[in-house]
Amino acid sequence: MIVTPQEIATIHRYDEEELPFIIDLIKGAEFFLYTAGAYKPTNPLTKAVTELIVGFWLDNRESNYTDYIKIGQFPLGMQSLILSIKYSQEENKMPVQE
Repeated sequence: MIVTPQEIATIHRYDEEELPFIIDLIKGAEFFLYTAGAYKPTNPLTKAVTELIVGFWLDNRESNYTDYIKIGQFPLGMQSLILSIKYSQEENKMPVQE
């Protein structure tokens, strides 16, 4: 994983009991970026965007999603970062599952 569950828990102030769920979200975010052609582990934006995606999913897991037209739609700034990674010159490598 490009980011540890402990980092996410610290950044977003979640308890240790949330770590198994956070691990699943990290794997999901990495796979999402890979299938979007934007998983480039050597690009520093990849880690930042992974943290943002997981944080977005954590923050919105209990809301009713009325702020967004589509539940799966990321904020525009996050979409721009994903596109920036996608079109960088680095190779898209499959995330290593631990």
